[in-house]
Amino acid sequence: IYLAAYFVAPPLLLPRLVALYFLVGAAGLQWAWRMIYIRVFVSAFFRRRALVIGAGWSGETIIQALREFHNWQYEIVGLIDDDESKHNQTVHGVPVLGGHTRLLEEVRRREVSELIFAITGEVQGGMFQALLDCQADGVSVVRVLRLYEEVTGRVPIEHLEIDWLVSSFIERVRLDPAFM
Repeated sequence: IYLAAYFVAPPLLLPRLVALYFLVGAAGLQWAWRMIYIRVFVSAFFRRRALVIGAGWSGETIIQALREFHNWQYEIVGLIDDDESKHNQTVHGVPVLGGHTRLLEEVRRREVSELIFAITGEVQGGMFQALLDCQADGVSVVRVLRLYEEVTGRVPIEHLEIDWLVSSFIERVRLDPAFM
């Protein structure tokens, strides 16, 4: 606007250096804001502490994707899996903490705010109830497909369900007011 006004205004009314000062000042303020944003909003305080439910291929894939794409929003504090052979092991440096009986306890102890649901097979009743208990406790649950797509911009074909296209469209319609 200033540059347009400069050409329309009478000569010598608006000094040319003001435009240069403005550009330098705006660039400096934008740089300062970015530095503040990086220091404040990327700090550990704003990270979502998450548990991955399922230490199989899906769980490994999402942990690897979060690290590969340098996603600073998540801090993975552990995995929960009912397969006892995986207990007390690590997956990409993240410990498997136990089965569904320890889920709510670990959520509270580790101050988890989000569960990443990475079970591709059938969910047993105990695990389902533990997930419901966590949701009742205020912990959100995100499906691994949705998070993987959000982080990488891709969908892992190996994990697509038969009704993926239909369910993703229905979910999109439900969440996006432009479709209503």
